[in-house]
Amino acid sequence: MVKTNENIRHAYVSGDPDKVPFLLLHGTGGDEKDMLELGEFLGSDNPMLSIRGRVNENGLNRYFERFEDGTFNIDSLHEESEWLVGAIRDLALRYDFDPSEFVVVGYSNGANVAVQMLMHHPEISFRAAVLLHPMLIEPTDNVVNLEDTKIFMTYGEFDPLVSQEAFA
Repeated sequence: MVKTNENIRHAYVSGDPDKVPFLLLHGTGGDEKDMLELGEFLGSDNPMLSIRGRVNENGLNRYFERFEDGTFNIDSLHEESEWLVGAIRDLALRYDFDPSEFVVVGYSNGANVAVQMLMHHPEISFRAAVLLHPMLIEPTDNVVNLEDTKIFMTYGEFDPLVSQEAFA
C-alpha cells in the first residue's frame, strides 16, 4: 500500500455561504469526486468539501489500511484519522469554514473514518453526520458526548460486510 504525502487531494464546491457545508468522505475505491452527486442531492446550494483518502490498496483509494486477510490496521486508522483531522482543519481555514459547522457525509470506509473521528477526536466536532454503512472499528471506553450532534446511520439487511451486530 502506498500513501501519497503530496497536497491534500480534494474537491471544493463554494455553494451558498449561508448554508451548512458538507464534508464528503468516499467509500473504498472512490475519490474526491464520487460523493459530490450525493452532496448535491442533499443540498444543491450547500458548500461541499470532499477529501480523498491517501491510502492506496491495490489501486483503490481508502482512508486507512487493511491487512491482506481483510482485517483493519488499527495503527493506520490512528495515523490516517489524525491526518484527516489536520486536512479538514487546513482546508476549512483555506475555504473559510468552521469545521464544527460541517455535516459529515460518509459512505462505507468514509463512514468508518467519520465514526473514528466522532469517537476518538473530540477536538474536531461536526454539526451532524450522515453515515452510510459504518462499522465501529475501534470501540472506546471513554464516554463521548455527542448530544449536540445529529447522527443518521444506515446498514443493509443483506450487506455482506456490515451486519446488524457490526453496525456502529
